[in-house]
Amino acid sequence: MPATKDPFALLAVAGLPSATLVLVPIPVPVRAMVVGLLVALLVRVTAPVRGPDVAFVRKDRLPAPIPTSYLEFAPDVVVEVLSPGDRPGEVLAKVGDWLDAGARLVWVLDPERRLARVYRADGTEHMLEETDQLLGEDILPGFSCALASILGM
Repeated sequence: MPATKDPFALLAVAGLPSATLVLVPIPVPVRAMVVGLLVALLVRVTAPVRGPDVAFVRKDRLPAPIPTSYLEFAPDVVVEVLSPGDRPGEVLAKVGDWLDAGARLVWVLDPERRLARVYRADGTEHMLEETDQLLGEDILPGFSCALASILGM
């Protein structure tokens, strides 16, 4: 956190494009502490929750009992299926969020263009044509699927 003489400038919301934080000076230290704690809690609650179209989590990574809500960690494999209205920048932001959170493989399927992009945790990416195979690589050993078979002929 950058050094500053303004204690109210220390509070910032990073990486939450949908959140807006308005700060007002609070002269009473106890009140300032309570407000600071509430801001921290609200930032955690209002952080964007990503829900992929399809997610795969290895069985050994699932908590017991299996939660009925969103997991608090990234899946091993994330699949996003593009809709005609999806914006490329927003899709790439989602991919980056998933990979930053710990996903090892992200598949972005584009039924309209009949292709897929594969993004890996190591930063590499690869485009697949509809005649190519979608592979599970080292995350899902043995998984192979003709892209054309899931994009529909």
